[in-house]
Amino acid sequence: MSATISTPSAGPGAPATAPGVKYSYAQNITDRGILLSTGVPMETLLGTFGPYAMGQTAQIRLRNLGVTTGLEVRISATVTITGGDTATASPLAPWNLVAQHVTLDYNTTQRTFASGPMVYMWNSIRHSCPYLSAAQSAGAFPASPTIGVDTDQVLVPTSGTNTMELNVDIPFAVDAGQDLTGAILAQTVVGELFYKLTFANSASGDAWNSPYTAVSGGGSVAISNIYVTVWQRYIQPQMPNIPLYDCNTVYEFAGLFQTQNNVTTNGQTYVDYPNVRSVLGAYYGFLDNNALAVNGTDINAITLVANGNTRMREMDPLLIRKHMRMMLGGDLPASMYYMPSRRTPIQTWIYSQVQTLFNWATITSSPAPALYYGYESTYPLNTPLPGIVGASS
Repeated sequence: MSATISTPSAGPGAPATAPGVKYSYAQNITDRGILLSTGVPMETLLGTFGPYAMGQTAQIRLRNLGVTTGLEVRISATVTITGGDTATASPLAPWNLVAQHVTLDYNTTQRTFASGPMVYMWNSIRHSCPYLSAAQSAGAFPASPTIGVDTDQVLVPTSGTNTMELNVDIPFAVDAGQDLTGAILAQTVVGELFYKLTFANSASGDAWNSPYTAVSGGGSVAISNIYVTVWQRYIQPQMPNIPLYDCNTVYEFAGLFQTQNNVTTNGQTYVDYPNVRSVLGAYYGFLDNNALAVNGTDINAITLVANGNTRMREMDPLLIRKHMRMMLGGDLPASMYYMPSRRTPIQTWIYSQVQTLFNWATITSSPAPALYYGYESTYPLNTPLPGIVGASS
C-alpha cells in the first residue's frame, strides 16, 4: 500500500520526505516506532483561563509544538447553594458542567466535538476504568479511607459555597504510547490549533445537561467563576522520521448528536453510523423523565444492523452493561451504553448502511425523552465526508 502524501511546512525536526514522494504504510509503521523510541514526550502548561460564566464559550489557542498527541484539562468553578438547602447532583456531574468540547486543527477540521457526558464516557473507555469516578473518593468508602486519597480530583459540592472541580483528557492520537493515528504534526510556522469549550446554560435541570437536578427547600444553585487550566502533550522529534499516515489521519470523537424520533413506548429508532469512516466504538446515553434509568428498563433490545437486514449483534441493555463492567472493572452511570469495535473497526465505506436499532419498552412521554449518541472513528485527512445523519424510525 502506498500513497502520495504532501507534508506541511515545518521547522527543525520536520520529516525529510519531499512533497509528491510515494510513502507506504509499512514506512509509516517504521517511522512511528522510531518516533516513539527516540522522541521526547513533553507536556507544556498553556495557562489558566477565565473566569467564565455559565453559557459562555472559552477558546484557547494551542502551541505549534512537536507531534501533538492530546490535552489535559482541569476545570474549577464556584458553586453557591442558597439558604442552607441541599442540592441533588446529577449522576453525570461534574462532567456535564461542559456542554461542548471542540478541537480544531489547522484545516479547521473538528477532531473532537462532544458533550461533557460523552467525553467522560470516552475517557472511561480509553482508560479501561470509570474515569476519576467521584465514588472512588475516601468519603464514599468510610471503611476504606485509603481509597481515593486525592479527593480533589473530582469535587461536586451539594451545600453552601464550595468549589466544583473536574479533569478531562482530550486526545488527538489513538494511543500516544503505541498508536499515533490522528496525532498532529504541530511544529509548523503557519496555522493555528484551537480547543474550545462551551459551558452548560443552567446549573440545575435534567440529568444529562445540568450538574444539578434539584434543590431541597425551594433554594437555588448558582455556578460562577469558572477557570480552565490546559496542558498540551506532544512528542519532540529527535530524528527526521515522522509517521505521515498517522499525521494525515483524523482521530474523531463526534458526540453532539441526539434524537427524539419515535422514542415512544414500544417504538423503534434507527441510528445511523457515520459514513466513510473506520468506527472504533459507538456511545449512547438515554434520558427519560429527565433522569437516567437503572438496568435499561426502558429499552427492550439494542441491535447492530448492516445493510438493512444483517443483524450483526443482538443485545439487551443488561448484556451491554455486563460487557462494560468487565471491561471497566466497574459501572458507569445508568443509561450509558458502549458498543465496541476497536479490535476490528467497522469500515462504513464497505456497507451501504450500518445502524443501531433501539426497541423501546415503556417510555415516559413528558417531558420528552432523548437518545444521545456519538462515534469514535478515524478517516484520512481532507476526505470529503457526507456527515452524520439524524436518527430515523
